[in-house]
Amino acid sequence: MRPFLAMLRDSFRESIDRRALFVLLAVSCLATLFCFSIAFEKEAPELVLRRQARRLDTIRHGNSLVHFDGSMPLEFDVVRVAPVSADAPAPPGHAAAELLVELEFAHEHELNAMVHSWAAFLEGYPDDLSRYDAPVGEAARRGYLRERFEGFGYADVGVVEGVLRAKAAEDARAYRVFVAGAESYRVAGAHRLSIGFGTLAVGLEGTSVQEVVFTIQKVLAEAIAGFVGLLIVLSTSASFIPAMLQKGALDLMLARPVSRTRLLLYKYAGSVSFVAVLAVLLFSGCSLGLAVSTGFFNPWFLACALTLVAVFAILYAVAVPLGVLTRSGNMATLGALGVWGLESTVSQLRASDDVLPAWLRAGLEGLHTLLPKLSDLTGLNERFLARTPLADEAAARVIAEPADLDWLFILSTTGAFTLLMLGGAVWLFRRRDW
Repeated sequence: MRPFLAMLRDSFRESIDRRALFVLLAVSCLATLFCFSIAFEKEAPELVLRRQARRLDTIRHGNSLVHFDGSMPLEFDVVRVAPVSADAPAPPGHAAAELLVELEFAHEHELNAMVHSWAAFLEGYPDDLSRYDAPVGEAARRGYLRERFEGFGYADVGVVEGVLRAKAAEDARAYRVFVAGAESYRVAGAHRLSIGFGTLAVGLEGTSVQEVVFTIQKVLAEAIAGFVGLLIVLSTSASFIPAMLQKGALDLMLARPVSRTRLLLYKYAGSVSFVAVLAVLLFSGCSLGLAVSTGFFNPWFLACALTLVAVFAILYAVAVPLGVLTRSGNMATLGALGVWGLESTVSQLRASDDVLPAWLRAGLEGLHTLLPKLSDLTGLNERFLARTPLADEAAARVIAEPADLDWLFILSTTGAFTLLMLGGAVWLFRRRDW
């Protein structure tokens, strides 16, 4: 245990000597400070519910709202939005309802068209749309309204048909929709977002706090830590082995009562542990900042640190034998980055294999088998974050459909690649006469 702790201490000391530790700590502090600078201002629930009721025939795509039937808005009115009261009591089974919205559709076919368009939209507009011409029953209309308001993030939605105006058209349809407030961070458009301790403020049209936090966490896990941070620690740690092999430094290392195999593996484990400590600091700080600033804590965000450490451990296993062979930190870094880039390219090409010739697809499959599955491991970040309970509509906006992966194949081949690299490094280190 003592030799391992000595190697870990050496990793921190070498990173300090190269100023890399200060850069990494600065990145962690800036990311944490950004998370603390975020704030959400809650808007009036009645105002939010009225805005949402007016968007029953729209859905958000990216930053814009579009009509899911591809037509002009349908004709309906938001008659009233108010708290549940004695003159409009919540329906049986929905005693928790807090607000109600009264909707009136000018004609029955308006709501029928909306129900049909929504069903076709959910199924991706199939070629055969004839079944959507069937009459829509009252249960289907109420189910549509319930589904849409649940998609806005409300819980315990109840729908009651009624007459709201004395002089209504004969085929008009009027409804009262009762909603429970649920947690406000799940309701779309219920807050305004400010960044930089109030420097910039924007409205969250059709977006919930959970969605914003999910997006921020994904960017932090994949872009800030998973790309920028990984580049920094990889370029820094790749020089640890060549530095150890310098004349004088190596003599002190070999003088220790530790075999060459354990010496090299301890050096590798010390560097991985060094990155693990930094990853825990980064993700813990950002998680605390988001929890304090938003009131919403997602424990699965901390699990993304495991992905970062795992990807680093695999790439560093490539840098170690190259460092032993060339005694060059630059060559070790370039080799690890080359494997990273090659694997990413192969993964992207395999995703578009329908347009590739058969011989190229076969070659890509062979490379995919041999290389570590870094892209699949990185995809675990979204799987971790997706465990956050989101409304179905919100989840569809921010979470990609997870691919069906063979994790036994991914983990076994990636583990075999890592062990092969480390085994080659140990063989070279033991064989050479230093």
